[in-house]
Amino acid sequence: MVLWEDDEEANYISIDNNGTISVKPIDRDKDDISTYVFEIVAYEVPDPIWNTSLTITFFVLDIDNNPPLVRWIMDASFDNVTFPVDDDTEKSTEMRFLENTDGTLNLTIFIRDIDTGENAQFSVELEDLEENEITYTDAFMIVPTAGYRTGQFQITVRNVTYIDYELPGWIDISFNVLTRGVLDSTKEDRILVKITLIDYNDETPEFEETEYSVSINETAKKGEFIIQILATDLDAE
Repeated sequence: MVLWEDDEEANYISIDNNGTISVKPIDRDKDDISTYVFEIVAYEVPDPIWNTSLTITFFVLDIDNNPPLVRWIMDASFDNVTFPVDDDTEKSTEMRFLENTDGTLNLTIFIRDIDTGENAQFSVELEDLEENEITYTDAFMIVPTAGYRTGQFQITVRNVTYIDYELPGWIDISFNVLTRGVLDSTKEDRILVKITLIDYNDETPEFEETEYSVSINETAKKGEFIIQILATDLDAE
């Protein structure tokens, strides 16, 4: 007679009285276990005290069947400011950023790939939206640009000259954070990042002309219109 030392092993492997072992479906990623150790006991039916045991170890090889996923986003205080992980809707996050500011955005992006070994390697990049006429990724970059299993990533300003409220088209900025598997680039995930620039008083009023010339009749009366001089300020307020 052959049996398991522990009934829990029956969740993964079955064995008959002839000693034939069969493997049941195993989800290595769900259980997060790659090594299984079992003890099998063989004994005489009339007298179980006469028995012998055998330890079997088998290893589950990982296949690249999971994409890297953006799991959550946190701000600098590590408060969760993101979306439900299992939400089927488009994942996105919004923030405001002061114009002409260099540095790192107040976001930390967490990415995870539950595969193992080389299958758990992934790349990270910023991706412009097809509908955008402006290449917003010229102004930003993400670091680092690669990860293994889990990683934290931050977006930083690459070219501060674009972070200008008065620059046409740069008040509302949007792009994706895209992560892909290294071995299989079709396995991917992305999150939409929306940034609204905050205006501050950084512009000087300017006259439309650098010099004005006008002739006035000596008989001009008080309050008579002479000329209109215009000045503009590019700031919002």
